[in-house]
Amino acid sequence: VLVTPEPIAMTAPVLVSPGAEGQATHTMAFVLPASKYSSIADAPKPLDPRVTLRQLPERVQAVRTFSWNFRPEAAKKNLDILLDDLAKDGCWAVERGADG
Repeated sequence: VLVTPEPIAMTAPVLVSPGAEGQATHTMAFVLPASKYSSIADAPKPLDPRVTLRQLPERVQAVRTFSWNFRPEAAKKNLDILLDDLAKDGCWAVERGADG
């Protein structure tokens, strides 16, 4: 089977989830464009067994662009700014989750 790599633009949204407490690991998810892939069946099959595909339910999400810095304090600072901006906007009910 001939596999042709398909690049994903670096502007694709990235979802990052922290690992279990006390662990330095985390999970990173790249959002594939719905304009190109309407389902998991249409997406390229990962060659790395650590990479999985899953379809998330449709939802509204807020995002904030900031320069890459994966330190927890930088992520927390940018989360605080995003939540403050949403609260000031007045269109959204902002609630912090159990993780902050």
